[in-house]
Amino acid sequence: MKKILLIALLMVFGMSVFAQSYKSMVPKALQNKAVLKPVPSGIMAEPLSNGSFVNVPRSSSAAATIIGGTRYDAQTNSSMHERIYFDPGANTIGGIWTRGMTDPGYADRGTGYNYYNGSAWGPNPSGRIEAIKTGWPCYQQWNGGGEIVVSHNFAGASGLIMNTRLVAGTGTWTSGTVPPPPGGNWIVWPAMITAGADHNTIHILALTPPAASGGTSYQGLDGAIVYYRSTDGGANWDKNGIIIDPMNSSNYIGFSADEYTWGSPHGDTICFVVGGNWLDTFLMTSYDNGETWTKTEILSNSHKAEATTVPADPFYCCDGSLAVEMDKEGVFHVAFGRMRASSDGSTRVYYYYTDGLIYWNSTMPQLQDSLIPDTLYNHGQLLGWVYSNAAGDPLVRFPYYGVSLTSFPQITVDACDHLNVIWSGVTVGNPYVGSDSLNYRHIWERHSVDHGVTWSDSNDLNHGLAYIYKEYAFPSMAKNKPDNYIRFVYQSADVPGSAVRDATNVIVHNNTIEERKELTVSCYVGINDDNAKIKGNTVSPNMPNPCKGLTTVNVTLVNNASVSLDVYNPLGMKVMSINKGRMNKGEHSLTIDGSRLSPGIYLYTVKINNENYSNKLIIE
Repeated sequence: MKKILLIALLMVFGMSVFAQSYKSMVPKALQNKAVLKPVPSGIMAEPLSNGSFVNVPRSSSAAATIIGGTRYDAQTNSSMHERIYFDPGANTIGGIWTRGMTDPGYADRGTGYNYYNGSAWGPNPSGRIEAIKTGWPCYQQWNGGGEIVVSHNFAGASGLIMNTRLVAGTGTWTSGTVPPPPGGNWIVWPAMITAGADHNTIHILALTPPAASGGTSYQGLDGAIVYYRSTDGGANWDKNGIIIDPMNSSNYIGFSADEYTWGSPHGDTICFVVGGNWLDTFLMTSYDNGETWTKTEILSNSHKAEATTVPADPFYCCDGSLAVEMDKEGVFHVAFGRMRASSDGSTRVYYYYTDGLIYWNSTMPQLQDSLIPDTLYNHGQLLGWVYSNAAGDPLVRFPYYGVSLTSFPQITVDACDHLNVIWSGVTVGNPYVGSDSLNYRHIWERHSVDHGVTWSDSNDLNHGLAYIYKEYAFPSMAKNKPDNYIRFVYQSADVPGSAVRDATNVIVHNNTIEERKELTVSCYVGINDDNAKIKGNTVSPNMPNPCKGLTTVNVTLVNNASVSLDVYNPLGMKVMSINKGRMNKGEHSLTIDGSRLSPGIYLYTVKINNENYSNKLIIE
C-alpha cells in the first residue's frame, strides 16, 4: 500500500494518462441540453440548510494544506479574482476566501483569512475579518509590507468594504469603505489589483447590480462595470465609479457579476478582460495607469445590445470566466471558457454540457464566433477539454456552476517568461456515489515555454489515489512565480458542486479551502535567457519520452565546457546525477537510465558551465 501511495504522489504533477488529441467526451444527445443560468450569488436568497452542521474540516489532500473551511460554497459567479498573494522575498503567503458556516442565511459570512509566515500556516480561522456580513473578497499587497482586502456588503446605496493593515499576517485590521458611484447606486462583486513600488495605487472594478439582483439602471446600463483608482492607498479616489467609454450604454445594455477580471500590473501598464454569454469578449489595456484605455476585441457577440425579449438561436460565446496576464514582451495572454447560449424571447439559457477552455493572445487575430473545437485545436487555441481516460469511462452528470465544463482559468507568467495555466475541469472516472452519480471536477494544468506558441500536454493535478472522490473548484493562483513552483488556493469537498449555485443537485455540505504548491516548468537563472541564446549551446528534449529504460539527451556545445545532468523528483529532491566533466565543443549524448527510477514525472537539468537547461522526464 505504501508503494502505491508513493507512486501516486510522484505522479501528482505527472502528464496525465488521458488522450491529448482533441476528442469531445460530450455525447451529441447531451450537447443540446440547456438550463437557466444560475442567479448571481451574493445578494439573492441563500439556500436552505440540508444536513447537520459540522465545523471541523476533513483531513487535507496529499500535498495540500487546509487553511480554512466554509459551508457557503460559491467563491465566484464566473471569474476568479485575486485570493492569494505570495511574497517570494519573505517566503510568506496570504490566502482568503468567502467564509460562511451558519446556514441557513449565513449571517456570519465574510472574509476567511489565513497566513503562512515562512514556516507554517496559522490555525483555521473561526470567523471573518469584517464586522458585518460581506462576500466576494479580493486580496493584494498594500503599503509596502501590508495587505488589503476589498469585499462587498448588502446594504442598498452602499459602497465596498475595505480592510487594511500595515504588516501582513499580524495586527488589527482597519476598516474603511470605497464609496458608491455618483448618483447613489450601490456596488458589488469587486475585482482589485494594487500597483506601484509600494502597492499604494489601488485599481478596482465593481458592478452596479442589475434589476434581477435588486438594482436599478445606472447611466443606461442594467448592470454597469465601474472603475475606481486611488493613488494614496485608498484615502482618496481620483477615479470614482466611472464607466470607461467603450463599455458604456452606446455599446452594451448591461453586464453581469464577475464577468471581468484584472491581470497583474507592470509599472503603468494595467489590463483587464471582460466577457460573457451576452457580451463581446474583449481586452482593456492602459499604458498610463488608468488615464486612457484601449479596447481589443477577442470574440464578437452579435447579441450584446439586444433586449432580453429578442429571441436568439443557439450561438457560441464566452462563459464569463476569464483570466489575463502580460508577459515580458508586452503580449497579453487570455484564457476563458467556451459556452453556448440561446433565448426564446422570454428566457435566456445556457448549454451546460458545452466544453472547451480557449486561449488567445494579443498577437492573434480576433476569434471566429463559430468557436469550432477542431479549428481552435488546430490553431493552438484549445487549451483544455474533458479528457478520456484509459478505462474509457463515460461522462455521467455534473452539478451546475454556470460555466463551461472546463473553466475558472488562472494564468501566471514566471521570471523566465514561461506561461502556466490552471483551470477546474469536469473529469471522468470515479463519480460521486450518492442518489445520483455526479462527476467531480479536478484542477488541470498546461504550460508554455515559447510565449504560447506550443503547449505541454495537460496535467491532472488531482490524479491518483489521494485525490479521487473529491471536488476541486475555484482555483486562484499566485502571480509571483520566481522558482519552479506554482502556488494556488482552491475549494475542495467530498461532495461535487456548489449548493449555492445548484441547490437542485447539491446539498449544503462542508468544504475546505486548501493551499497547494506544485512543481512545474523550471525557471532557473540562465534558462532560455538572451545570454544562453547568444552563446548558442543547445539541449534537445530527451528521447524517447515517456520511457521505461534508456533515454537520451542531445547536447551541442559551441565551445569546450563543463557538463553535468541532475534529475529531481516532484518534491525537488535530487535522485540522479551525471557529471561528464570537461567536454569538447560539438555534439554529445547524455544517457539517463530510466529503469533506476520509479514511475512518475521528474525534472532534469543540464548544466553547461553556468547555464542551466531544464525539461520534464516521464518514466512509465
